[in-house]
Amino acid sequence: MLNWAIAGTSFISTTIADRIAASAGSQCMHVFGRNPARTAVFASRYGCAATTDFDMILNDPAVDIVYVGLPNDVHYAFCERALHHGKAVLCEKSLTTRWDDAQLLFAAAQRSGRLFMEGFAYFHHPLIASLQTVLREGRAGKLKYVQASYSADIVKFANPAGGGSIFNLGCYPVSLLQLVIQTVFGPEVFTRGEITGAGFNADGGPITEASLTIRYEQGLLASIHSSDTFGLRSDLSIHGEIGTIVFKTNPWLPEAGINRMELQHHDGRVEVIDVESELDGFGHQIRNAEDSFKANRAVPLSPARSIHDSLEIMQVLTSWHQACERGSKP
Repeated sequence: MLNWAIAGTSFISTTIADRIAASAGSQCMHVFGRNPARTAVFASRYGCAATTDFDMILNDPAVDIVYVGLPNDVHYAFCERALHHGKAVLCEKSLTTRWDDAQLLFAAAQRSGRLFMEGFAYFHHPLIASLQTVLREGRAGKLKYVQASYSADIVKFANPAGGGSIFNLGCYPVSLLQLVIQTVFGPEVFTRGEITGAGFNADGGPITEASLTIRYEQGLLASIHSSDTFGLRSDLSIHGEIGTIVFKTNPWLPEAGINRMELQHHDGRVEVIDVESELDGFGHQIRNAEDSFKANRAVPLSPARSIHDSLEIMQVLTSWHQACERGSKP
């Protein structure tokens, strides 16, 4: 049984707590929150202990793993403390909002030797393993272009210190681009692309709309867009010389049941690739944490991201943000 403590009482913490409760291999022991009333309600719902003292969680030897679902600008502080106390950590994305904090967190995870996972739940779903199979088999041909966009109307609810759309939503397509690059070209290519970016902000606040282009010497171009200002829409297409992989369901929120992508051949043939699963991405993430912890791993089971992968993602997000900051317009 994997004993969890949850830091944070937001919607995403509720999602994680639901999946912990649904798993026979996990249980939630504590919830930490900064609002006593809200924390008490959360604890009552999930049958765990409520606290506003994070040290109480850290000093409980029965706690195996801490889920940090707090705002991303405080991820480093809470994750570092948990790792220092010998706890495994599942840190919600984005890893941090600052490159220097990301480097410090990487070092803390390396020192601790404990399991560290960034909360890109979708990586754990078999949909992503199926994508890797298609890529490894070269069924789309030599890759030429990746196009990805993720948008949601969350600007009114977003943490103003959270880095804006790039860190809220742009991290999803950037992380998936990393997986594509690693699968096709190997582990040393992702951060070597030539980056250009542009964005808009409102009244001098966080960037709410951003675009990113990356040029790779291997002959691949990538175009990514994110927005905090409209809809709930995902678009992902991976173009090769033989055909294009198109996701017909949301690649970043894969569900229990059937998820679909198509390989649309340039000669007109279409391969429908349905991936059925009993769990959604969050459920698979909990299962991976259980299996990885049981195996005494510091790195989660693939294709989940390692802390090194997370640091690379932060490097690209930071470069994108800097490019937008130089040229962003209200």
